[in-house]
Amino acid sequence: MRIPTSVFVMSVLTAVPFGLGIKDTLTHKQPTFDDDAFDFTADSARDRARERRYAEYERQAEQEKLERTKRRDERTAKLDTLYGKQPASLGSLFDGIQLGADAGSFQPEIARERIYDATRDGFLNVVFDVDSTQLRGLTVELSTVDYTETIEETCEKLRDKLTTAWGRIAGSTWLDPSTHQRASIDSSYCALRFDRYLDTTDWLAGIHMEAIGMKADKLAALVGPTAIVDSDMVSWHLPGVGFGTKSTTVEAYLENGKVVTIAATTDADFDTIAAIRDAISAKRKDEPTTDAQTGAWSWKGKVPVTLDNTRVSRFDLVVGKGSW
Repeated sequence: MRIPTSVFVMSVLTAVPFGLGIKDTLTHKQPTFDDDAFDFTADSARDRARERRYAEYERQAEQEKLERTKRRDERTAKLDTLYGKQPASLGSLFDGIQLGADAGSFQPEIARERIYDATRDGFLNVVFDVDSTQLRGLTVELSTVDYTETIEETCEKLRDKLTTAWGRIAGSTWLDPSTHQRASIDSSYCALRFDRYLDTTDWLAGIHMEAIGMKADKLAALVGPTAIVDSDMVSWHLPGVGFGTKSTTVEAYLENGKVVTIAATTDADFDTIAAIRDAISAKRKDEPTTDAQTGAWSWKGKVPVTLDNTRVSRFDLVVGKGSW
């Protein structure tokens, strides 16, 4: 078979440019990369700027760490001003303030200014428990304010300081029998409370169990200036008792102007409640019965009495008609 001439022509036309391209590649010198001719200045400047930024970041981080440590140390030092050397005693922050002082003048101006300066950053908050006549107690609430430490760490630090200063205890309350002042720490929201307490005998005397059948005005005179008289009730407050943390609320209910029921509510440790039970038994010359379901103690008679310690964080002493 005869190959057409056009095939040879097209092959030559195609091959010639391709061959010339190869020749040009082989005969011409290829470009080379000259390190000395390349400008590294821009990259070097960027690296130096990056290093400066990183160094500044490290400097700021270290400065913030130092400031956090300083603030934490300052707040730790504030904890030392809350308590004194004796168990349950107030610290230097409260110089000039005394529990039981008159309600209208318990806080001298110099003490007010000192407490304001100590609390304005929000780490401390001081709450005064005042009735119509006197300062019953005060509570210091703590806050972390920032992220230097958790509230649990702050509260644990405070408890450790109190334990070192006042001694180790089984619960959360310290007593000073010489002054009848107590202090208790509540870890649930990190608060330190100072108040006064009564021994069992004095506490029972302040309930005025003998007032059943008494006229309201006579009971109010017996209680004193802390008594609040309403149409159907005479109420007053007493300090707490034993290793509790709360003051005592007493309410005397009236019918026809006479007392028919007296109910006292507070909290205490079991040994104190048992001592109250024994004191009531000695006074009445009678032993109580124990409710099989609740465990409450009851004394029968013309004026029944119930001592119920089955409630959480409180107990109730009920005298008279309202006993259950």
